[in-house]
Amino acid sequence: MTNKQVEISMAEWDVMNIIWDKKS
Repeated sequence: MTNKQVEISMAEWDVMNIIWDKKS
């Protein structure tokens, strides 16, 4: 994976964590 792909994956995880935090 390229650095750009890693950055996008990390950003997606951040979004998922924020969404889950708001659900609970």
